Amino acid sequence: LISSDEARGINCVALDSLSEMADFCLAEELEANKDGRKAYGAMANRMQGVVKSFRDYLPGRDVIMTSRQARIQDEAGRLHYGPDLPGKQLDTKLPYWFDAVLALQVGKAEDESVRRVFQTFNCGSYLASVRLPYGKPALPPFMEPNLANFFQAVLD
Repeated sequence: LISSDEARGINCVALDSLSEMADFCLAEELEANKDGRKAYGAMANRMQGVVKSFRDYLPGRDVIMTSRQARIQDEAGRLHYGPDLPGKQLDTKLPYWFDAVLALQVGKAEDESVRRVFQTFNCGSYLASVRLPYGKPALPPFMEPNLANFFQAVLD
């Protein structure tokens, strides 16, 4: 992906899903290490390496990573929805490694139809945020769940 001729035209890379990758990695670590605490720590270290490698070593490409969403408790005891990863080390650190963390919300519109939106701000219940360059106007709090439109709003 970094320098192959086949990858030169690829502008966006997606990993779906970090939750599944972490589950697989933890299963491998538990087989290799019977001490569960060490296995969880090794899994967290491996996953941090994977995430940062994709984030940092694909210059000029956008990287999208998805995960399951779960209700989690932070160090202060607050409950919120965020990335669902095994253990306690990754789910609270992960959102700070990215320029954008979006929460996919599902609800009902006024006409009772199902409506999906990307949430772009942290409301306290759902982890979400978008870092924008200084002076760029804020994004709307909710956007159509369309990554092309999201990238256009952020990059233009």
